[in-house]
Parts: sequence; structure tokens; C-alpha cells
Amino acid sequence: FCLSLATLPPPRTLRSQVILVLSALSPAAFLGFERGNADLIIFLLVMMALNLSVLALPARLVGYALLTFAGLLKFYPFVALILVLRERVCVLIAVALASGAALATLILAYHQELRWMAGNLPGFPDIHVQFIGAENLAVAIGVATANILGAIMDPGMARATGVIVARGVQPILGFAALLGALAVARRCDLADALARLSTRQRNYLIVGAALLCGCFFAIQNVIYRGIFVLLVLPGLMALSGQMTSRLGRRLFGAVCMAVPFALWKRFFDMGITAASHWSEGPFYGVDPYVAFPGLTLHYLLWIANELIWWGLIVLLLAVLGAFTVRSPVWALLCRIGVLPPGWAPVRHG
Repeated sequence: FCLSLATLPPPRTLRSQVILVLSALSPAAFLGFERGNADLIIFLLVMMALNLSVLALPARLVGYALLTFAGLLKFYPFVALILVLRERVCVLIAVALASGAALATLILAYHQELRWMAGNLPGFPDIHVQFIGAENLAVAIGVATANILGAIMDPGMARATGVIVARGVQPILGFAALLGALAVARRCDLADALARLSTRQRNYLIVGAALLCGCFFAIQNVIYRGIFVLLVLPGLMALSGQMTSRLGRRLFGAVCMAVPFALWKRFFDMGITAASHWSEGPFYGVDPYVAFPGLTLHYLLWIANELIWWGLIVLLLAVLGAFTVRSPVWALLCRIGVLPPGWAPVRHG
């Protein structure tokens, strides 16, 4: 894993180097080492595929096969195949059929095991300190609601109301993220800025964005899956330095600066616990309605962490959208009338 980081697009400034080193040495990465988790193997497979993605078509096809194999280990790497959108339509169809056949074979062969696996997925709204996902911020809002109402009504009723609020807020947050991504892509001329990146920077950014967004919205993930942030940081930092839009430079620069904080959050949690002389911090419980009885430092840290993740995800959604609208298949769909003509990409220069 450490040696593979040498193949990342190199950071060009001291600030970028510091951000990348802090992220690579974060507790999120070291948790993966300590557990010997399979996500490290998947990270290596993805890195191999990305290094092949800048070569000729036969090598790129091998890379897509590696991503498919990684998807058979854990489903989420299949979203990294979004990179095939840059290929000619015939290549895209071939890769889609091959990866789809592999996934269908897996489901047919292991359907019973997959049902058992589904029963072990984390439920809503119980969370853990080392989980990241779209549900967390909604639960945090529900916890705040329950704490406020707990002063004027029965604690059980207050908690039930908080759970209802959390469930209702979650789709609103997802829709707001999509609107935010659309606004960023349009206001910051993101498609043109993305086209100015090197092929390696762009490929790493797209694959990392797909992996992070797919995991974030699909299910809660243990924090060591945050190692895929390392794939997107070089591209995000490059965008923050070369975008023509001042708003874009500030947005991307601020998120890049905040990412190490999110990956080091567990360190800060333990620091607050030690400074408070607590034998055990509230984060060790999996029930946030019990873990956060009020407006504590742990709760504020949790909120800040979730806002950083959502900010990152909004920018990555915008990147994925800008990449998709410049793909050959998108242009084909506009030409044949499947998509409105006004949706056709506008190329400059």
C-alpha cells in the first residue's frame, strides 16, 4: 500500500504535499493496516487499474478486468468502472456486458451467502464513531432534535421524534447535495477545468470520486475506507490551483484543507476524552441518542466532521457530472435524441 502511493500524481506545492502526507498517515489509513482489511487489497487493485488506464487499449482492458475482480471481492468497486465512459461506445458496451456477466454469476453462485450478508449490514439510525456515510448527518440532526425536545417531553417520545426527523432529513440532504453539485459544476466551469487536468490526474480523480460517492450514499462505511480520498486529493488540489473561477478555487482549496481533519477525527476524539479524564468516551457506544446527551465537544466535532464529508461529496458529485457530460456516450445520446439537444456538451477551444 505504501509503495503504491508513489504512483499517485505528484503534488506540485508544499501545501499539497502536506495535505497528502497527513492524509496518508492518518488514523483512518492505519486502522486499515491494523485490521489487515481487504479494502487495502482493493486499493492496490484500483491503483493497478489506474496505472494501466494511461496506456493503450489492451492495457486499459486489463485494468477494467481488475476493477471487475475487485467488485467481486466487495461490490462497491464496480462503480469505479465509470471510467469506461471515456472509451468508444463499442468498448463501453463490451466492458459493461463482461462486468455485468461476472456480477450475475456471482449472485447466482452465492445468493444464499448474499442474503446472510444483507442481514449483517448496519441499521438506521445506530452508528459508530468509525462509520462514514450519508446517514450520519441526518442522525446528528435527529439527535439534536431529541435533546431539545427531551427537556419538555418524555425522553422516549423525544427520541422517537428525533428518529422521524432523521429519516425525513436524509433524502432532503441528498437532494440538496445534487443541487449543490449542479451549481458548482455550472458556476465554476468544471467541465473545462477537468479537461485541463493531465490524464493521470483526471483518471485518479474520477475513480476516487465514484468510489467515495458510491460508498457514501449506499451504506455506512468504516473510516478506513477513507483511504480512497488519496485518489482524489491530487486532482482536487490541481483544480483548486488552476480554475479560472475564484469561487471554484476557494471551494476546492477549502475542502482539500479540511480533508485531513476528517481523516484524523478519531485522534481528536481520543484527545478530548483524555483531556476530560473520561475512562471511556461516548463514541464507544453505537447508539448516538445515548452517546450524545447534549451539546458536547464530541458532538460538535461529529457535526464538523459530517459537514466536511458532505462538502467533499458535493464537489465529487460535481466532478462526476462534468466528466459524464463530456463522455462520448453522452454525446451519442444527445445526437440520437435520447437526451434533449440542449444537454449536449459545449466544447471550447
